[in-house]
Amino acid sequence: MSSWETAVKSKRAELQSKIDDLGYPKVEVEGKKKKNVMSLAKNVLSKDELEVTESDVDTLLGKLNAGEWTSEKVTVWRSIFVKITFS
Repeated sequence: MSSWETAVKSKRAELQSKIDDLGYPKVEVEGKKKKNVMSLAKNVLSKDELEVTESDVDTLLGKLNAGEWTSEKVTVWRSIFVKITFS
């Protein structure tokens, strides 16, 4: 494994650990097909988290630029959404 692959693996593990530390319930989605789990996400995520995960790029950049959201907040919350959606 090359050094960059090792670094990516390490960062992914670190991110997963941070997500796990937030205490969200594990969500299992049956089968390998991608499913629309928005209703599930709406039952798991807070209003603020949903606002981040449902925002388009222009809104995300505007909120980041205005200092309303931090890049860490956006990254973690969108990562949680992706994890829920594609688990």
